[in-house]
Order: sequence, then structure tokens, then C-alpha cells
Amino acid sequence: MVKRYKQKEQAIGSKESFHESSMSRRGFLQILSATPMLGMVGDGKAAGPSDVSFTIVNHWHQSGVGWFFREGKVGAKHYQRGFSVFYGVQKTIDAARQFPWLTICLEFDSHAYEVIQAEDKQFVQEKFRPLVAAGRIDPVGGTYSQPYAQLVGWQSNVRQFVEGRVIVREVLGKDVECFLVEEIIFHPQMPQLLRLCGYPYASLQVQNNGSLPLVKKAVVNWRGLDGSTIPTIPFNPWLISLVKQHQSLASFVDPAAEAEEALLTIWAEIWPPGLDWGASYTPYTEGFQSLRDKGLQSLGFGEYMRRRCKPETSLESVYWKMDDPLFTFGWPQNKTSLWATLGGWGYEGDALLKGNRRLEHELNAAEMLLSLAPDSDRSERLRDLWKKLMLPQNHDCFIVCGFAGEYEHVLTTNLEIAKMMSREVEAGVRQLRQEAVERLAGAPTAESPASVMCQNPAGVAVRQPIVLEMGAGDGSDYFLESGDEKVELQRIESAYANENPRLVGVVDLPPCGFKTFGLKKGSTAAKIPLQQSGGISNEYYSARWDNVRKGYA
Repeated sequence: MVKRYKQKEQAIGSKESFHESSMSRRGFLQILSATPMLGMVGDGKAAGPSDVSFTIVNHWHQSGVGWFFREGKVGAKHYQRGFSVFYGVQKTIDAARQFPWLTICLEFDSHAYEVIQAEDKQFVQEKFRPLVAAGRIDPVGGTYSQPYAQLVGWQSNVRQFVEGRVIVREVLGKDVECFLVEEIIFHPQMPQLLRLCGYPYASLQVQNNGSLPLVKKAVVNWRGLDGSTIPTIPFNPWLISLVKQHQSLASFVDPAAEAEEALLTIWAEIWPPGLDWGASYTPYTEGFQSLRDKGLQSLGFGEYMRRRCKPETSLESVYWKMDDPLFTFGWPQNKTSLWATLGGWGYEGDALLKGNRRLEHELNAAEMLLSLAPDSDRSERLRDLWKKLMLPQNHDCFIVCGFAGEYEHVLTTNLEIAKMMSREVEAGVRQLRQEAVERLAGAPTAESPASVMCQNPAGVAVRQPIVLEMGAGDGSDYFLESGDEKVELQRIESAYANENPRLVGVVDLPPCGFKTFGLKKGSTAAKIPLQQSGGISNEYYSARWDNVRKGYA
């Protein structure tokens, strides 16, 4: 394989030398950069008209795996946050200039565009955005962080698509027309959700992690649970694997593809140099040149679907169930797969999922509370907290938690990154709630005791735990008081640097009602002297007092 790569590199080098024989390399590249539409390099002759089209889609993301490659140089520019994204975009720009008839789709998370806009706005405005405007680069997908949408909460599902499309529009000046299934994002409500979020089209072509039943159709109407439909490229035979490198792809243009007017989709992943599937589009050159020579036109997903799905076009309606053998990534029914061996979801993923849904409820409640006391600064902070919640929803947070990652100069795992973000979201939403309550009630005086409101929406009386987050504090005991009722609170110290101590207690609440408690210093319980001798034991366990540690062992 190494020898094969070297042979291809030598062949391409020879081709470049031939073109540059009458001018300097600098002069050649300047002309190439200034006139990208002239097709001076690699503009093969089309053999004739064809009803088949093709595209190449580069899959990458900043959240998750992109965190591993945050820092590096692209050309003369050194990047601190988004190196791998800048690298992939630059290679895409290079390919678009070299092959003026080639349309390239970028299936990035929207957070990636957000990062490169923040780090190098000039690059985005002068190099990237013009090719998007010209239709040479087509952004597809459009979620904020490429999540497991079938596993995160309902509010996150909506925000992933809404926030993701807004960012692409803001950064690149274009609406995402075609949702791409990314690596593993599928559930029966998707057609309705995609339609409501503004997508006209979808594609279920996917390279990694599970697959839908094969459908030998170019386009179908994907039908959701409520009957909503969206024109969709199904998982069909015309997805070309990223391993199809350094070879002709002409054999994929078969009679069935011609009859269906199919879109051949070449899947690519442009990794930083020396990693995974290749560091440029060079390995695919022979493939898409062979398609060009057969008369195929290169189109983006959006342009292809607009041509293919005209109003008079009749499409077959298809519904896929969740219990079909699709996307069984890491679940028990997939025991024989590589991913199950590596771990899949497992305990850590489930724990992260539970915390994610709890924080989603807290953010949603904070948003409703803030609507009673509108403030643009707090609204923007809330939006940032939603983004921070959505970042660890990406599909890599669960599967590469054994690898080292970097987060604010701390070497850790992706799972730990997710935990850090969750703690920051929790602290942020508590602060926003406190500010909103103070705004609604007026600024508290120094003598006013802190108050805690506990609500029970159920129609029956309940006894439930409550958790209060405190500042660093002085280590004092606290209790809650409401009339004659007193509730003892237990203090739990934080195990993490960016997490505050908590007070935990149990309260009794009436049906469909609430109680307001005052937070007081002190304790309602008499101090129990520590037992300093004795113990219990059986054939399995023993518990004894450790006089050195002043605790039970």
C-alpha cells in the first residue's frame, strides 16, 4: 500500500512538472489561484452525456475527534483551536481550484464552522465563503455536533438542527439544503423534524457504524411516524466507500444507476497528515476523473435533489422502523461487531445520557423563567450553555473515551471532557436562575435569608430529594425551615476543581403544590459522638473503627 501511494504521488508530480515546464512554479500557482474556473489542471474531457451524477463528501467534525487535533500549522498560519478543520477546508479549496468541474460536499458539524470563524475570520471570508457562494462547496448535514439524535432528549434534537443551520447561515451565508445521516443519527420522527427545521431534502447514505436496508432507488420519500415525508437518497448501491482509492470508479456507472438517474457518492475523510484515510483528495483523483471521462457531472446534494425531485416526479414512500437491523452500534444485539468489542456505549455512555437529559430539563426550565425577566445578556449566556450541553452529544464522546484529549490545557479523555462541560452547564444554569429570581423579586437585602422553592407537579404527595449548589462557603452546616418544619441538609464536598460543594436533603411536598423554605445556618440534629471502638463481621465482610483515619474501614 505504501508503494502504491508513492507511485501515485510520483505520477502526480510528473503531471505537475509537465504543466509547469514553461513557467515558474510560483507563476503557475498564482494563475491557478486567480482563475479557478479555467480548468488548467486535471480537467478531463467528458465522454458524453450521462443521466448519472456524482459528488464527493468529506466527513469531519471539530467536536469529539477534532479536539485531538486542535493545534497545528496550515501553510504559514499556526492555529490554536481548529487546526484539523482548517486543514480539511484548505485541502477542499485546493481540490476545487485544481478541478473546476468538481463539486465537494462538506459534512462538518456546525461547531467546526463556528470555531474557524472565531479563529480566522479573514480565511473564512476571503477563501472559504466565495466557493460556497459559487456552489463549488456544498455544506450538508447541519447539526451542531453530529449527535446520537435517537438517544439524546427531545429539546436537544430540535436545537441540534435549528442551531446548526443558523450557524452555517451566519458563517457561510448559505442554508443547509440536505441533511446527511452523518455517522449514526436516525429515528422515526426525523422526517417531521427535518421538515419543521427547514430542510427540503435528506440523504441516508452513511459510511460508518451501521446501515439501513439496501434500497435500489436513487430517491424515495422517507415517511415518518406522523405521515410527514421528505425526499431522501436512501442507503443504495451507489455509495462508494472511502477505501476505493487510487482506482477507476467507472464500474459504478451501471445500467441501474443510469435508469434511476442516481447520484454516486464518494465518501472521504480528510485527516491531518499521517492519520487514517489520507491527508488530501489526491487518492480519489483517478476515481472522480474516471467518472468525469464517462460524461458524469459533479453536483452537490442540494443541486442534485433540486434537479431530481421536480414537482411532477413520483417517489416511492418508505418507512423504516427502529427495530430493523440498523445502527446497532455498541448495543447487546451487536455482540460480534468490532465496536461491541471496543466497548460501544456501555456504562459510561448511559451515565452521560442520564446527566444530559437532566440538564436539558434544567435549561428548559431556566429558559421559561428568563422569559419572565427578559435580558439580552442572559439570553446569550443561556444559548452558550445549550451549545455546551450539545457538544458532548457528538458520536465520538462515547466511543473514544479511552484516548487522550485536550480541554483547556488538561489532558484527559473525551468522557471527562463531557463531564467537565456538564458541570459548567449546571453551574451556569444555576447562576442564571438565581439572577432571574432576584430580578423578579427585587435585589435582596443583606439581612434577607436565602429562600428555596420546591415544586411538585404530580397529583399525589411526594417525598423527594433536593440538591442545592453552594459557593466555596465556610464549611458551615445548613438546614431548611418552613414554619415549624425543619429539614436537615447534608454537605457533599466536590471531587472536581470546577464543581462547587452541594447540600442534599429530603422534603415532603403536597400534591400539585409547592413549599418555600428559608435557608439557615446551623444544624437541627444533635451531634452524635463518634464511636471509637468495636466492629462487626461475618464470613464475607468486616467493619471496624480505624483510629488513625477516624473512620470506619
